[in-house]
Amino acid sequence: MTVSRAEALRGPAHHRQRADWLAAMPSAEDALRWAESFVTTATAAPGTRRRAAIGPEARRRVTAVSGGQALGGFVVLLAALVVVVQRTSAHDVVWLTTPRLRGVNSPYAHDDRVPLVFRPERRGSLRSLLEHVRDRVAASYATQGFPVRDLWARAGGPQDTGVLVTAAGLHLPVPADDAADLVITIDPVEGGFEVEDRHGLYPVWFADHVVGLVERVLEHLADTGTAVARLDLLDDDEIRHQLDTLNATDVPAHTPDDSLAARFRAVAAAAPGAPAVLAGGRTVSYGELHDRAARFAHHLRDDLGLAAGEAVAVLAARTADTLVALWGCLAAGAAYVPIDPRTPADRVARIVGTTKAKALALHSGLLDRVAELPALAVCCVDLQFPAGTAAGPPSAPAWPDSRGGDAAAVITTSGSGGAPRTVVLDHAGLVNIGLDHVTELGLGPGDRYLQFMALSFDGALLDVVMTHLAGAALVLPDERTLADPRRLEDLMAEHAVTATTITPSYLTHLDPARPADLRVLISAAEPANAADLTAYAARGVAVYNGYGPTEACVNTTLHRVDPRRAYRAVPIGRPRANKQVYVLDRDRNLLPRHVIGEIAISGRGVASGYVGDREESARRFVPHPFRPDQGPLHLTGDLGAWDEHGELVFAGRRDEQVKIRGFRVEPAEVANALRAHERVEDAVVVADAARGVLVAFVRGPGAHGPKNDEVLARELGDHLARTLPPHLVPAAVHGVDAFPTTEHGKVDRRALMEVHARRMAERSVGEPANPLESRLAEVWAEVLGLSVVGVEEDFFRLGGDSIRLIQAVHAAQRAGIGLRTSDVIRHRTVRALARGVARYTDGAGSAAPAVEPVVALTEEEARHLPERCEDAYPLTHLQERMVAWSAEPAQRALHAYHCVAGWRLRDDDLDVEVLRHAVRGLVERHRSLRTTVIRAAGSGRLLQCVLPPEATLVETVRTRPGDDADGVLNAVVEADLADPFVLDGPAPWTRFRVVTRSATEADVVMSAHHAMTDGWSGVQLRNELLEDYEALRAGRLPDTAAPPVDSYREFVALERAFAGDPRARGFWAEALAALPDDTSAPRHRETRRVGDTEVVVPPERVAAVLASARAEGVSPKARCLAAFLDALHRHGGAPSVTVGVVANGRSERLTDPLRTTGLFWNILPFTARWDGGAPPPTAAAVQAGLEAMEPWAGFPLAGRVADDRAVAGWFNFVHSHHAREGAGRLTVVEECVALGRLHHPLVLGVSLEPVAPGGAQRLVATLEHDTDRLDATAAARLMATWSEVLTRPTTDIRGGGAAPGDPEDSRDPVRS
Repeated sequence: MTVSRAEALRGPAHHRQRADWLAAMPSAEDALRWAESFVTTATAAPGTRRRAAIGPEARRRVTAVSGGQALGGFVVLLAALVVVVQRTSAHDVVWLTTPRLRGVNSPYAHDDRVPLVFRPERRGSLRSLLEHVRDRVAASYATQGFPVRDLWARAGGPQDTGVLVTAAGLHLPVPADDAADLVITIDPVEGGFEVEDRHGLYPVWFADHVVGLVERVLEHLADTGTAVARLDLLDDDEIRHQLDTLNATDVPAHTPDDSLAARFRAVAAAAPGAPAVLAGGRTVSYGELHDRAARFAHHLRDDLGLAAGEAVAVLAARTADTLVALWGCLAAGAAYVPIDPRTPADRVARIVGTTKAKALALHSGLLDRVAELPALAVCCVDLQFPAGTAAGPPSAPAWPDSRGGDAAAVITTSGSGGAPRTVVLDHAGLVNIGLDHVTELGLGPGDRYLQFMALSFDGALLDVVMTHLAGAALVLPDERTLADPRRLEDLMAEHAVTATTITPSYLTHLDPARPADLRVLISAAEPANAADLTAYAARGVAVYNGYGPTEACVNTTLHRVDPRRAYRAVPIGRPRANKQVYVLDRDRNLLPRHVIGEIAISGRGVASGYVGDREESARRFVPHPFRPDQGPLHLTGDLGAWDEHGELVFAGRRDEQVKIRGFRVEPAEVANALRAHERVEDAVVVADAARGVLVAFVRGPGAHGPKNDEVLARELGDHLARTLPPHLVPAAVHGVDAFPTTEHGKVDRRALMEVHARRMAERSVGEPANPLESRLAEVWAEVLGLSVVGVEEDFFRLGGDSIRLIQAVHAAQRAGIGLRTSDVIRHRTVRALARGVARYTDGAGSAAPAVEPVVALTEEEARHLPERCEDAYPLTHLQERMVAWSAEPAQRALHAYHCVAGWRLRDDDLDVEVLRHAVRGLVERHRSLRTTVIRAAGSGRLLQCVLPPEATLVETVRTRPGDDADGVLNAVVEADLADPFVLDGPAPWTRFRVVTRSATEADVVMSAHHAMTDGWSGVQLRNELLEDYEALRAGRLPDTAAPPVDSYREFVALERAFAGDPRARGFWAEALAALPDDTSAPRHRETRRVGDTEVVVPPERVAAVLASARAEGVSPKARCLAAFLDALHRHGGAPSVTVGVVANGRSERLTDPLRTTGLFWNILPFTARWDGGAPPPTAAAVQAGLEAMEPWAGFPLAGRVADDRAVAGWFNFVHSHHAREGAGRLTVVEECVALGRLHHPLVLGVSLEPVAPGGAQRLVATLEHDTDRLDATAAARLMATWSEVLTRPTTDIRGGGAAPGDPEDSRDPVRS
């Protein structure tokens, strides 16, 4: 009888069959897609059938083993096929399907096909494999018809595989609905095979190829004790072809035992005046480059005591100075260790520790990084060995030159163990590959080689070496030029570039017709785009596709592109001089042509292992099985196969390693870095191959759920940015309760990517508000590979990088929207971009924002901006003065203009990480918190440069049990004050530290240069911090996007507009006429000692002052200023007193004046007179004077009121009435704001502030004074007078006399 499908799955009589089939269930990864294991230039037409047969001797062996039985013959031939499948597909599980056998009774009749799942031991014998196949076939057919596919589907397993095998006369017809793409029909009697390619996926030669391999397996039936892994699939002719013909690469002339330094010295001696480097508008000759490098080498050997073979770390900026360091290291016999200047300090420390570097070389623009890097001898190349010096004839050094086997360079790549992998490249390898490329490319002194690759990249080393060995010139573009393909094309045309190496992802954005002088092009670091390469080749350019890992000294193979050839995939070519390449299976056997296996490399330049990593070295660098005299064989982990032309075709990776932006990336390294975060218990990182980005999944307390993803991405992104380079930071982070697993217990990465796709689709996105936003959102979604992009989502946080940035700009231009790359860098969301850039639609454009013309940069300034600069514009007049004043040695010693604010916050259940995340949100929202100051190229003027949010330090300092919390806080502040803000440095001029005090309290310490902030900003930031923390604790995500319009940029523009307004100039010309003439040229002073004198006016007296001021119609500021003027007159006796009054520039003329942070200040001169019998000015008169100045308060005057001979002092009144003391659970316990010392020798700051939240107010007045000009006693007397004048009933400012009760001669002049 026939059982029902339900009975088959549930009934006790069938329990054993059910258990057996569940035990046999394969994973989805085991589904055989055999076509993916081969490379070919052409496939057969769909439905093609081809026949092939084994030879007579093979048939005899099959008959001998099977006893002449058809089923037995089928099993033997099937076993041979299983061997071929396993060896060529790298599948441990071989899963095939067959139809049911004819004439076999079974109680089941539900499935018309029978799965055959084999798990042969690769290292087992052929005999054991035959027995395993026999047993599995018998067991499977014993229950044929069992609803296996239903059973597996209910268990969450797969149902279909890609290859179906049938035997003529043994099986029922192949089911019409079978999903297999390949059907193999075996004739067990005649030894014949018919191969049907149902979908046109397999090569036309596939049937002959497979049958030939089956026949090779059958040759071993005479000795079935041979291990399956050792069965030869290649005949002797093919082995000789692969070992000898394909690897006939010996070029003795390329392997002399000399050094790169000696060869470079010879080139420089032959043509010292020839150009070696073209960079930054300068031409560096070979003589100058050699001379500077030689002096650097002597400094390393003679001054620093470096020994031969020791390492020198170099922050490899895109300047000629990096090349000085490179050749100087080689000349000194040292190993050159290039490091990307953007590399986080922790990673630099690991590289330095691994390489045991003894010195650090860098450009002066990177000096600010020295404090955070390991303590090494520092060489500032451009300052110590400057350009333009006279070059003598090159001469040999006093020490012996390096030999071929000595270390030349040490390169780091991503490593799966959580630390970078470090590879040593020797001189012989670099000389070999350099000379090989010079010969192949025909490079000579007349060539100009564009250096596209980053100088820290291994490929850049080859570019430099082959260019300079050829005596050619290296053209070195800056980062800004590289960011814009049109600019790069212009640069290539300007310098008549003849050769270059460029990544395929960038090459696609260049116009093949534009580089008119280009004659050689190498595509490398990524899989090539055939259309792009053939376009260049078609116009006569010699185009190459290159391949080679760092471990094998870069380009190991090259393929010359043929424009007449139709490429399915561009090959990576044949091995270069003195290199050997093999394609191996997992047991290090040679694989047949067309079969994909692991690429292995040996020969000149192959490293011997990874520095400090014996385990990984033993796994990747193995004894050579074919040429023991060639040194180790490097197993690359890359997959490839030989094609029919005898060239290598790249086919991906065996492990999880991927290429991101041209860099090798081990996702495991990123996962290990994530696990170091206290909120992460475990992490898995997966590459999104389609988008070329990393996606992270983390498990930890409170991490689960899409609502937390944005918080996680920011928090963990900040964490990773401190330890990993940018290309290793994931584009998305998702929290999960647990990682899904396959039926074999492995992490199911496909399921994780489904989570990623679902979360990205479910995320909350803002809807476009107008057609322009809609078009931009569509462009971004297309470029980023997303279904939808919200108008408030950050382009770079969604996975945007430099290449996608270029793609987005080009796509927008095609859609009729005029963009530049700098526009997207500045405006990182669709909404901000739509509001903030010029738009061109149907030929009609709208004007750019009004602020642009007066704060726009010159083309040269814009071209030389730092790579990470999102926006840049000039400083205000006062900012310029503050920057200059703070740089004076005496002022730097006093921490002038270095402001520190501390907010002690309390929450009974304080979450420090949420607090830190709230601080990070402030940085994202406020551009001033991520702004640094740089000196512009060409003009030399100062610019404020807005950097990405991750550039700003937000650090947590945790106190331990028993620590003195106040002591820790004081140490943090002192350390910060000792770390001044540096001009032209990469770090913003604002820093944050969250200092824990207890489980309920923490101090948030903000330090900033005064040029970046003012008192109102501090209160605004504190308010937002309270609100954002409360929102995050409540599970809401505050909006941290920067406003689309930068009101501080508007403020700068407004000041410049005032400077050019004749009415404003007229108003201040009259006012300044009263000042001495020499105030227009402030003299240099040197402040020596500073004191502080504080007066607190209690609430009851303040209440009377405020009531009196209201009655008179004057402001508290005017009342306090009037008292200050009177006190100065009484103590100095001068007939007139001028005070510099701080004016707040937050006006209605700005888009968002109150919520924008920055230094919205000007300092205006206010003069009071007591001479000529004029009545003393009243508070009302002071109020009138302030109101008269208000319309023109934006006129730049800081330099005119800085001189203490004409201006008695500065006055600043602060009334932060918008200050909040708490928001929900978080409250302010205490606040301490210490504005750094100001430049004037006498500054009165007055703050009107509440004694308690919502309560009475007090006045706190602090007089900051130079004690050499006003000692403590005189300062106390001055402040007592101010307090007395302020609080007495009369509002007149009386003049002429001493303070009440003081004799006339007690006046204390403020000495100049």
